[in-house]
Amino acid sequence: MKRLLTSSLALAVLAGPALAQSEFVSAAPLIASATPTATLAPMPSADEDPAIITPRLVSALGSASDETRADALHEVVTLAYSTDGADLRPAIPALLGVFQTDDQEAHRLLALRALEASADDDVMATLRREAKTEAHRTDHPAVKRLLFAVLVDHYGTDALRSDVSAVNLATSLYANGVR
Repeated sequence: MKRLLTSSLALAVLAGPALAQSEFVSAAPLIASATPTATLAPMPSADEDPAIITPRLVSALGSASDETRADALHEVVTLAYSTDGADLRPAIPALLGVFQTDDQEAHRLLALRALEASADDDVMATLRREAKTEAHRTDHPAVKRLLFAVLVDHYGTDALRSDVSAVNLATSLYANGVR
């Protein structure tokens, strides 16, 4: 809930007074958009440690099959949020690829959640640069909202205030009526 309120307040601060609205920005669309809807990922085989990103899992993230990619994304997100100290580094390039190029909004959301969980400063810097691209996209509005929330949560509103890409992302959220 903290992240949702923070991102709503940051939208108002970064988008500027001309675009700020007095009504409360609902958190429901953000929560609904980040909720996984695909089937559960398959259990790891007996010879694999369930808390390790395996080459099989990294390969599945780049699969041409939507179902295989979705299962792999669910497995990575589950590892990221349910295992203390899960090392997501082997999957980061594949997760960035899914986030940047996948045509499925749900896949991009899951990849973004896993990238956020990595808490890697280089990943966050890459996501910050991606804000420029996302500000101009018209598809996947939930990705735009979640990316903004992730950036605000990691950097804070003050740090993003002078970042043109973050301000453009916030502005595009208001301009397109996305809340």
